[in-house]
Amino acid sequence: MNREIEMDNRRTCDLMQNALDILTEGSRTADFRREFQYDELEQAAIQEALGIAMDFPSRQREAWEFMASLRTDMSEQLEQLDAPPLRFPSYETFLGLLCTKTVGWTP
Repeated sequence: MNREIEMDNRRTCDLMQNALDILTEGSRTADFRREFQYDELEQAAIQEALGIAMDFPSRQREAWEFMASLRTDMSEQLEQLDAPPLRFPSYETFLGLLCTKTVGWTP
């Protein structure tokens, strides 16, 4: 089960790392979020976490914590580039999304 979570999370990590690579190589603009598709990255991360939590209900907290730690790590790297951080819902909001089976999140 841990291996399945790691494989799902690896794909999200790769998406986020690709965004960081583009950010460091590309020119800077006033609207990082739109240009570097922050919304899509954030949605992909939350959808992965929700999918894992729905597939493995006993691991809901672990799925959220893993995605939250990825967001924190990536946001720290973005901060060093003077870019805005990634957003992620609180655990309470995450549980609400699970209860309503909502697969998207808007901050």
